[in-house]
Amino acid sequence: MTEDTLRPAKETDLPAIVQLLIRIWQEQYSDILPATFLKKMDFARQIKRHRAYFEKGCNYLIAENEQKDLLGFASFGENRDSFPDTKWELYTLYVVPEQQGRGIGKRLVDEILKQLDKGDEMAVWVMKANPFRHFYEKREFKLVGEREVDFGDFEVSHWVMTRTIQDE
Repeated sequence: MTEDTLRPAKETDLPAIVQLLIRIWQEQYSDILPATFLKKMDFARQIKRHRAYFEKGCNYLIAENEQKDLLGFASFGENRDSFPDTKWELYTLYVVPEQQGRGIGKRLVDEILKQLDKGDEMAVWVMKANPFRHFYEKREFKLVGEREVDFGDFEVSHWVMTRTIQDE
């Protein structure tokens, strides 16, 4: 059996990253978010958004198989909000639905944590109704609050969780 690999994403990986993000939102959040919002998720707008993040230094890490097929990705960088008061934020973590449960998400998070200094803290915002929210508890993220996130026409309750970086 071959091992999947993790590597920093290149700008040429962004189309596959955006396709996976849209797929996850449309397939796995259909019970959480309005169908009208999900249907409006536009590839051109999302690729522009993620290119801007990439150019500003957002860190993307991807998991791929031997054939270079994208299996999942995560992105992280400096915390974008004053709450919680952490140095880092895990922005995204998505795994191809057919690959979920194989430890890809865990490996992505573990690799990111290895890149940070011991004692630093990382935050993640997770939709409260997200069926995968307990994944973060298993990774030692602790609930520190709840916030409403404004999506324009509606708001969604989020758990705000943090984890202190330890030697792994």
